[in-house]
Amino acid sequence: MSSVCYQSTFSNIDPTIQPLIASALENLYAQQNPGQIKKNVEAETALSTADFSSLLESFAIQLQHGNLPDNAWQTACRLHQFKGPRLSSTLEPSTLGRVKGFDAHVFSISNTAGALAAGMTPDRIKKLLLKYSGSHSVPNFEPLLRTALLGEYLIWATFDLSNNKQNPFDKLPKKRAGLCGALGLGLMLNNNEPLILLVWDHATSGTPPLHRPTVADACDYSFFRPHSNPAHAWGMTEPLQPNTENFMPQPEIVMPTTTSSGLKLPYLVVHV
Repeated sequence: MSSVCYQSTFSNIDPTIQPLIASALENLYAQQNPGQIKKNVEAETALSTADFSSLLESFAIQLQHGNLPDNAWQTACRLHQFKGPRLSSTLEPSTLGRVKGFDAHVFSISNTAGALAAGMTPDRIKKLLLKYSGSHSVPNFEPLLRTALLGEYLIWATFDLSNNKQNPFDKLPKKRAGLCGALGLGLMLNNNEPLILLVWDHATSGTPPLHRPTVADACDYSFFRPHSNPAHAWGMTEPLQPNTENFMPQPEIVMPTTTSSGLKLPYLVVHV
């Protein structure tokens, strides 16, 4: 069922481009999860009418320029990231965490000035990450860890609802199936690449703005589900199905990329 937010936005868009938008939404990323992106767009409640209209109109413009629906949607979404409501300072969690692909973090570290100056190869970085996984002390390696980016573009993060100073992974399983299941990480579930759990102090990492995620932030990610309450401060994950272990949805926010200066040790590499 379409949200009031979507209905009111779509009805106010130029009628001549409404059929173009509606048809293209039907076919977005059909090979991944047919129809899910369209359902997410129709369920969106966090975007303002102006931003939602702009997103859909940008999508139409890209289509009119001859772009395929998937490419047109990606371009439109990237122009409308971080448009969800910003968390007020009183609601900002002090501790945040994310699950990141191991190879992606190796890449982040290898691109730091320190790693480049030292001539550290990705293989060497992999060995060090594995060696110090779970350790509170990472001698000589810590400066590189703290200058690496937490993410390349935007960062999805979670936190502990009951105590936002705590490590959000303390109450979650430390195995791939449990982590991916609770956090709705469908693309990571069946990937053989190890995962790395990163936890950081928000203030020490520069306090980048935290936003409730929207369909524009999720873009082509079909495992995202918009929160049904327009007034809710953050999003909530959709545990993967079948949810046989009855995982509860976890809070989720998005933020601009920043360094790992506020990294809390230990980090943890998860293999299985």
